[in-house]
Amino acid sequence: MNNDRAIEVDYHLPRFSKRSLAAFIDLVLLFLLTAILATIFFFTCSAMPYYTAPQEDLVSLKLDSRIGLFVPDDNGNPMLITDKYNESNTSDSTEIKEIYSTALTTFYSESDDLVFHNDDGSPSGDGVYIYNQLKEEAQTSDGHFSLFDSTSATVDLHDPNAFVENDDLLADYPDDFISFYQTNIENALGYLSNASIYSKVTRIKTYTWIGATLSSYVISFFVVFMVLPLCLKRGYRTLGMWLGKYGIVYVDGLNPTVSRFLLRFLWRFLLEGLLSWVSLFIPLIVSSFMSYKGMYGQSLPDYLANTYPVDLSSAQIYLTPNEYVRALMDGKAMAGKSFKGTSPEEKESTRRDRQRKNGDD
Repeated sequence: MNNDRAIEVDYHLPRFSKRSLAAFIDLVLLFLLTAILATIFFFTCSAMPYYTAPQEDLVSLKLDSRIGLFVPDDNGNPMLITDKYNESNTSDSTEIKEIYSTALTTFYSESDDLVFHNDDGSPSGDGVYIYNQLKEEAQTSDGHFSLFDSTSATVDLHDPNAFVENDDLLADYPDDFISFYQTNIENALGYLSNASIYSKVTRIKTYTWIGATLSSYVISFFVVFMVLPLCLKRGYRTLGMWLGKYGIVYVDGLNPTVSRFLLRFLWRFLLEGLLSWVSLFIPLIVSSFMSYKGMYGQSLPDYLANTYPVDLSSAQIYLTPNEYVRALMDGKAMAGKSFKGTSPEEKESTRRDRQRKNGDD
């Protein structure tokens, strides 16, 4: 037999439930491998100078005396002042109040060039203005008294000394003062995020995670849907397909060539692996619908590559026509004509009809 001659081999179509389970297994493997690689890549990148240098600058910023919101912990790392000093580890509420008050005053009055600055980098004075507004509006928890008194009849919100604590309330409302300072220390962290180094560190960390995740996803996709099938060359099966006992064949009924498989993989990667993420998974939905409703169970990549899924529970995929002929002669293969899953009884009936027709002729 000429090796270039196409042959007709009958295969059964694997059940959609079997194909769905195989796809689920492959997706679980894909995302598990992606998560492992992304974690490794991220921690590897986090040890590089481009990542560590801004982190060190941020530590210096947080511990800078002009910020005041952070103090060093026992290991010298930045610790939010409200975490280090609280009522559980400092019994004197007056001491806590003074620590918080000093921290906020330092932050709002001395960090203009870092946080509250003009476009040209010059201090804007907005920090003092914002802090005075907070003091002007602060009241006791019952709403009857103001926690701060103005120091003059005409209040200048840009004056750092425009408001002082109401001495008459210190003894009766110590918790209200602590609550005011503590709440606004948390709010001050939002303003701190405007500092350029703070934004830079956040941006680098975000980009590193995105880069690690995307590169891990692409590598994992190649491993799951290209490398593993190339190792299971007969039918080019993924792990899920191998467990589900089905593979793919070319339209001639033989095992696809490597170039044909790579074309199928390329369509799968571009349409289902990439385009689906930016198009509400439309290509993946279309592919699944085609696989479910199509006569031959072809997914979108199968259709474009002219390949077909076939059940291998009781069949085998052949690499060459000669291999198929030898199996046929040894009684290990059955001839047929379609991928529709014709039953053995139907095939026998068709064979007899052909013999009868040839005898009549």
